Amino acid sequence: MNSEGSGLSGSILALLTLALPLVYSVLVPYGAVVNVPAGLLLVGSFIFYVYTRSQTGRIDRSHLLVFVAALMLVFAYIISSAYAHALNIGSLKTMLQVFLAVGFFLNAQENAKLYSRSLSSFLPTLTLVLFTPIVAALIYYAWGLGNSGPGSIWTSIKNSLGAMLLALVLLNYLIRREKKLHGDSSALATAALVASLTCLIASGSRGSILALFVTVLGFRLWFIRPKVILLLGLFFFIGAFILIYINLGTLANLALMKGRVQSLTGQNLYSGRQLIWPAIIEAVRSHSIWLGLGADALASTVMKMQGIYKSWSAHDLYLQVYLQAGILGCAALATLFVALWREIRAHAADAWHERTACSFFLGVLAYEAFEVSLLQNNLSVGVVFWMTLGLMASRPRYLSTKLSTFSCSPTVSLAGAPPVARIPEGHKRGFDAIFRRTARSGAEETAAADEPNGGRTRSS
Repeated sequence: MNSEGSGLSGSILALLTLALPLVYSVLVPYGAVVNVPAGLLLVGSFIFYVYTRSQTGRIDRSHLLVFVAALMLVFAYIISSAYAHALNIGSLKTMLQVFLAVGFFLNAQENAKLYSRSLSSFLPTLTLVLFTPIVAALIYYAWGLGNSGPGSIWTSIKNSLGAMLLALVLLNYLIRREKKLHGDSSALATAALVASLTCLIASGSRGSILALFVTVLGFRLWFIRPKVILLLGLFFFIGAFILIYINLGTLANLALMKGRVQSLTGQNLYSGRQLIWPAIIEAVRSHSIWLGLGADALASTVMKMQGIYKSWSAHDLYLQVYLQAGILGCAALATLFVALWREIRAHAADAWHERTACSFFLGVLAYEAFEVSLLQNNLSVGVVFWMTLGLMASRPRYLSTKLSTFSCSPTVSLAGAPPVARIPEGHKRGFDAIFRRTARSGAEETAAADEPNGGRTRSS
């Protein structure tokens, strides 16, 4: 594929990925229709990933580990569905989505250059173009001019809109940083960052705002070792939050807590989850806590058992997997997230991108405690998370507008000298300390190799 065709492919993929959450936000009552292009995008991306891998004749070993972890989750779904006699089209769809979502992430990671110039060129402008209609919607619905109560349009769209804004905040932040490092004007990216952050906070999407908070907290706590403690700690707090929330009704000072939350945030402490989550726990307990009710089970299935015929969402990815595949499915899902965590850490461009990517991953996992988007229900929203994570877990400097003049990879001289990082003269001032250290150590080794006795050897 030539560079012009690659750039066009990147533009189309990036535009579709960013457009889907926005379209889903506007047309959320027609979610089944909107999810069709999301499915086509995932299938097309997976085919493109397989094609590019077949061209090179190999699949990265770490990619195989991620696919094996995904296979474990699928295997848990097969066992639970067979036990519940629910091996049907719905179950197959749930299983297929696991592979497609993971494949989309790996494709974004493997072909990050296809997205790079597209995002750098149009994303800040697109954010500012969207700013006016989003602010208009915020004023009309969220600030009292339109109906923003339970069951209103605003209640339906604000969470998916908040998820998109969360991704826009991070992407615009990365673009701004890259432009500043390369001495380019970052005014447009700065304005886009401020606009997306303002809209996110004003949206009142509690899950997205919490995800942003967890992202910043994870970035600040990156000094903790081993790093996996951050991931396991988040799993612990998510589990504790679910247990506390489903038992809120037993608290003696519940009325006082509800009043305090209402006065501080303007929103009710309860959001319907107090009905759905205990029902899910009880349904799994009465069937099988180890295997759940089958891969096709949804919150609506549980509520129908109680005579409530309405479209419901679990509003929690972990509880939805628990409903479908029990403890076995939750263990497999945790294994998949650990594999993705290792993949991000192993393939980030440098220490700063590793830290930022893992922090955002923690934020996304926190968001999944309030919504279901990485897998299943709202994949039209989840694709922007998968794309952002894939780009941040890529070795190339993916958001650089000068990719042709910059390389993170060492080059080997014809004289057989040790690898030296190739750093263009015009970019030296803006580079991170890690690249300066790489260049300095490479220069020292080259000088040592030129001495008659080979110079002094440094211990590794």
